[in-house]
Amino acid sequence: MARGRRSRRGVCRDYHPPAMLCHLDDVPWETHEHGDLSLERQRLSAAAGARDIGLSRYLIAAGCRAMPLHVHADEEEIFLRPASCPRSRRGPPRSSRCRTSRPRRSTTAASGTRRDLGRAAGSTRSGLVHVTVAPLARSAPHHCHSVEEELFVVLDGDGFVMLGDERHPLRAGSIVARPPATGIAHTFEAGEDGLMLLAYGTRDPSDMCWYPDSSKVSFRGLKVIAQIQALDYWDGEP
Repeated sequence: MARGRRSRRGVCRDYHPPAMLCHLDDVPWETHEHGDLSLERQRLSAAAGARDIGLSRYLIAAGCRAMPLHVHADEEEIFLRPASCPRSRRGPPRSSRCRTSRPRRSTTAASGTRRDLGRAAGSTRSGLVHVTVAPLARSAPHHCHSVEEELFVVLDGDGFVMLGDERHPLRAGSIVARPPATGIAHTFEAGEDGLMLLAYGTRDPSDMCWYPDSSKVSFRGLKVIAQIQALDYWDGEP
């Protein structure tokens, strides 16, 4: 379940503040039982360090309800029952230390498929997209957002998330939070077997998206993309 805001709870022990990375295996389960309400919950967004959006994973007991019947005044929710979820692997997790060298590029810089599940379900303020990245390709150009916040869960495959010039390894179950206005561009690069992601985020027409590799800015609400020259604060001043 994805929602617009969330409380700051459940930070996992494998938390990396600069990278906003953790793994499903490290997110604690919370048990809630009251009458016919019975569920277990992982607060994935809080564990990864997201600021203003919420993403949770639920296990609901057979014949029970997850929560009372309710409606929100200013939050939008999207619920997804995936055909399969990342499974825990035995043994210690792979190293999460970053590497500064870039991986081998494919002939197609960005290659894969995107399915906008949120729009298909009728969401207006939030997005939920199923992304597949071809082997050794990137998910999108290097970019960062001014207003919109994004949260990613790796469903299958492995690869890297690029944060600026740093590479952080990913595997099924990895969670990546990208808060707005960090100024640190990101993209995903698939390994030999490709990469499958679930991407959740806010939609805001006032958002601007910066592409540092091409010096472009996308003014999302205007649907205009411009190439600019990066200047110092004092450039052109007397």
